[in-house]
Amino acid sequence: MPTIIPHVLAIGSPGRDPLLHAAGVAVRHATTLLDGYAHAVHGLADTESPPTLILLDLHAVEPGFPELAAPQLAAVLARALHTGALHPAWLIGLAHVADPDLDAEASLAGCHLVLHPPLSQAMQAGMVRLSRTPALLPPTDRATHAYQRAALRVVEVVQAAQVPIWTVADATVLLGAITHYPIRRQALERSPRAHQLVRALGGPQAAMRRLHAITEVVRERSPLHAEVLARFLDGWERRAIVHALVASSCAEHTQVDRAINELPQRLAAELRMQQAREEA
Repeated sequence: MPTIIPHVLAIGSPGRDPLLHAAGVAVRHATTLLDGYAHAVHGLADTESPPTLILLDLHAVEPGFPELAAPQLAAVLARALHTGALHPAWLIGLAHVADPDLDAEASLAGCHLVLHPPLSQAMQAGMVRLSRTPALLPPTDRATHAYQRAALRVVEVVQAAQVPIWTVADATVLLGAITHYPIRRQALERSPRAHQLVRALGGPQAAMRRLHAITEVVRERSPLHAEVLARFLDGWERRAIVHALVASSCAEHTQVDRAINELPQRLAAELRMQQAREEA
């Protein structure tokens, strides 16, 4: 695989393909469709290292929600790419077996390519057709537009039916919804998940109080992560936080950057522990 595609978001089984790892590609792996959607919203908001390729297992379904299938997620992602809500990326469907109907549905949804077994060879052949910077998808026809709108409704219904399990992607979306944590605002505003997560904590003010309390818990184990979270909650932006903490000799630049990037992981772990205690 050419080095022009260094960042990949793999949804379903494609992340296990040895070709990706052998080529030194940075792979973000999401095992479920909704987790993949959240990772896409977050990852494609990161202008420093956005995934330039989304590999979607076309046979994947959402656990507990069989009405949501991979081609529908492809349609929602393709629509967001087409409208510019997400940073441009190639959207590739992977089918484990030949299925003309599935291929047709994926193409209707808006996939750039649909590849078949053996996947390693197919991916290697398919990647050479991709340019360095993915362009916006071409204008959709009426059938594709209708399919994408229907798929978006399915995704929204399934998201609303879920109880938050506080994945790293969930924590990222939550931070972006109530602070200046770096996530593409346009993509965030289009994400029903953001509103759902804030509601799950009792609304914006209750969510802020919950995160302030978590700051003190985190401070006992990791003062730097706590300080970063506290400043985001106080309305600071990333650049200002890095500059202030480096200038005050609290930490080096790379340490602050790492703490910011790790913040959703720390927050997700604390929220899961709180949720477990509440449900006990």
